[in-house]
Formats: sequence, structure tokens, C-alpha cells
Amino acid sequence: MQWTAGQVPLDCVHQPLDNVCRVREPTLLPMSESPFDLSVSGAERHRRAERITDDVVTDETGLMVGFQRSDDVEALLTDRHFGAIAMTTLQFSGVTEGPLHDLWSLLMFGKDGDEHRRLRRRPTSRSDSPAA
Repeated sequence: MQWTAGQVPLDCVHQPLDNVCRVREPTLLPMSESPFDLSVSGAERHRRAERITDDVVTDETGLMVGFQRSDDVEALLTDRHFGAIAMTTLQFSGVTEGPLHDLWSLLMFGKDGDEHRRLRRRPTSRSDSPAA
């Protein structure tokens, strides 16, 4: 859906969904106010960023999203609508088999959902942990 500045819906503000907060829709900034606009100086981007009062913002390109609060970042990172992109990145790069493909398919950053959680919960050896 295409939105214009100020029309982005805010209908999913931190409501529990399967014990996970939902990602809030960002406020859409016009390019003339965007701190992500690389065509202006770094100082101007900094000034624009300081003027932002909303917690989650993007601009008309939609290429970047800025977060002010850690709970919004946590909601994004735990949202089941988003997944690991490692294997997709390899496929887009033309790597569909071979040693790199095999290695990435075994690593946690290439896993989604239950398989990812299983690997995260996997106990490590005491020798892998730093001494207290």
C-alpha cells in the first residue's frame, strides 16, 4: 500500500500476539524532513534526527526505519512476520550449493522459528564459557 506523509496507519501499537509485541507502524516523514536522506550533509541529517519526536519513523523511500525505543526494536526482532535472510541472500547471490551454502544452512543465523530457538537453547560446554 502506498501512503503519503502523515497517513501511515497506527493500528498495531504494542498489542500482545502470541506473547510477542507487534511492530508499530512507523510515522512517514517527507524527504524534506528525513534524517535518512543521503543527498544532504551529515550535519543536516543530524539536525533532522534531533527534531524527530515519534518513536518509529521512516521516509518516503521506505528503505530505512528509525527506532527511538528498545521495546520497538525487540518487537521487530521477535515478530514472526520477519525471518532469517541468510539463505535468501545466498540464493540471490547465485550460491545454491557447495561448501558455503552447506555451512550457512547449519548456522543459527540461517534458521527460522523453532529450529532457531532450538539452537539458541542448546547448552554449551563449560569450556566454551569464560571463567567467572
